[in-house]
This record gives sequence, C-alpha cells and structure tokens, in this order.
Amino acid sequence: MIEVKNISKCYDLRTRLKHKTLKETLYYKFRKHAHKPGIESDHQKLWSLKNVSFQIEQGEIVGLIGANGAGKTTLLKILSRITKPSHGEARIYGKVGALLGAGTGFHMELTGDENIFLRGAILGIPRSVIRKKYKEIVEFSGIESFIFSPVKTYSQGMRARLAFSIDINFQPDILLLDEALAVGDAEFAQKSQKKMHEVLSSGSTVILVNHNIDTIVDICHRAIWLDKGEIVEDGPVDSVAKRYTGFVLS
Repeated sequence: MIEVKNISKCYDLRTRLKHKTLKETLYYKFRKHAHKPGIESDHQKLWSLKNVSFQIEQGEIVGLIGANGAGKTTLLKILSRITKPSHGEARIYGKVGALLGAGTGFHMELTGDENIFLRGAILGIPRSVIRKKYKEIVEFSGIESFIFSPVKTYSQGMRARLAFSIDINFQPDILLLDEALAVGDAEFAQKSQKKMHEVLSSGSTVILVNHNIDTIVDICHRAIWLDKGEIVEDGPVDSVAKRYTGFVLS
C-alpha cells in the first residue's frame, strides 16, 4: 500500500528566516557576500529526513517512534502530499485520510456539520454513505452541541476529535495519524483505541505517530524508529519498542 524509496527532506534555513527583521535581512545579505562562490554552509540546511526507505503492506498498522525532531511528522506530511521530498519518492496505493494536526482539512468558516460532508467528499466518499455515517460520526466526536457552529469557534481539541471521528468512521484505505489518540479526555482516548482495533480488523492500513510507547505496542504490529531523520530500526513492535525505551532511559 505504501512504498518509500530513499526519501530525503532538506529545509533551507536562510529561506525560513530571511526578512523577518531588518537586522536579519542585513545579516543574511552580509553572509551571502562573505561566503566564497560555490561554497554553501551545512549550518544553513536542516535535513529532516535522510534516505528513508520502507514498504508497508495492506492491513499493517505501523507505529513511528522517535524523539521530537526525528522526522516523524515530516514523513507523514510527505505521504499525505502536503510536503514534497527533496529527493526520493513515495508511492501510495489507495485513498488516504490524514490527521496531522487540529483542524487539518477543515474549512474554518463552515460548520462542523458542513465539514463532515466536505471532508467526506475529499476522501471520495459518496454522499449517501456520508449520510448513513453522519450520526455515528457526531456521537463519536462528543461535540453534538456544537456541530452547527463554525469550526473556527472550536477549540483545537474539538477540531481534532471531529477530524478523528470523520476519518476513523469513513475508514479510508490508508490512515495517517499524528498524535490523534492524544486528544480529548481519558474516556475519548479509550474510545479511540477501541475504534482503532476495529480498523485493524477491517483491513485498513495505518501509520500512527504517538509518544506513548504503550499505545504503540497495544495497537501496532510493527514499529519504525527514526532518529535525526534516519531509520534506526524497523521490525516487530515489541522488540523495536524495547530497544527504543532502553535507549531513552540509558
């Protein structure tokens, strides 16, 4: 379902910082003239991913683990076509649902009700199916009282809960989740994990980013450990999680 070949992603720090203030503008102009032609400082680049390759089969639930800045979110953004890789390619076979942050994929001026139909349409779900799933989506999200209010009035947690409810109930071929199970209270988290197990039995393919290793072990078949943009280990979730936990605690 997913084939990643030698993916690398580089960010140019000069582009990201340029022209924020007069001081920075003058500083970068001076640095530009001070460098010799053809020479580019490594300090001006940030490699978020470096030659990452893997394959994920249909029905696998894979956890991405690693410290902050390891490249997990960047990888999910590339797989969801939000970001282009600097090198390499990612081939995706199937419809993708991605929850990469609160409000991802929502039109902020529309109501929650309207966004359910909009998000379903983006996923290629027929309107008749959306209607059938509508009540289940709203009840699962737990925001029934606010469903006819504009999404811009929602808290980040409310937007994340609604987005998760939509995608998990529509069950796209591939589901990309970045800390999506961390939103809401303990009751919603428990509901989310139970729903994830239903997705597991349905045959959907899932990539999950979650800093709670116990959640990764409970839900996933396999784990990919990233560190500084590179794969440290890729294998059965129990063994990878054990090594990663030992590394963190050492």
